[in-house]
Amino acid sequence: MNKKILVIFATFLILGPIIFYTGTYGYAKYIAHSYECSSFNTDNIVLRTQTDIPTTSGSTCHYDAAHQTKATLFNIDISKVNLQKYISLNNFKKVPAPDSLHLFTYQNDWNTTLKGMATSTSLYIKYGTHTPEGESIKDTWLYVLDSVKGLLYTEVVRTDK
Repeated sequence: MNKKILVIFATFLILGPIIFYTGTYGYAKYIAHSYECSSFNTDNIVLRTQTDIPTTSGSTCHYDAAHQTKATLFNIDISKVNLQKYISLNNFKKVPAPDSLHLFTYQNDWNTTLKGMATSTSLYIKYGTHTPEGESIKDTWLYVLDSVKGLLYTEVVRTDK
């Protein structure tokens, strides 16, 4: 009887971590491949850009399947987030002259708030590319932060390598 319990315990001890790791890895891959706005929007963007998104009070998302582009405007909860610390920790760069910079690679007509950001003098920008391990796509991404209004625009464009 004790031998049977010992075998069951040893099996659980060996298989438990393997099952946990496999499940966690599979769930993370599921989130990373949720390109549309309907679920896991914030988590998908964070995984694709390797940049944190602070506490928000809401967001507006638009996914364009034809262009494989996800554009999201987050309303940062500025009562809970120190934006200067967020800017510093995430290596955002100040935009010196917003009117001379073409901020948005995906021309959005779906949100009038976004158009107002282009004239702000408190903009910070961060952009880059990321190729998820084992995938044949490349993500080009852009973050634009209005530090006065607490608006964070993100854009992720999927392209083949």
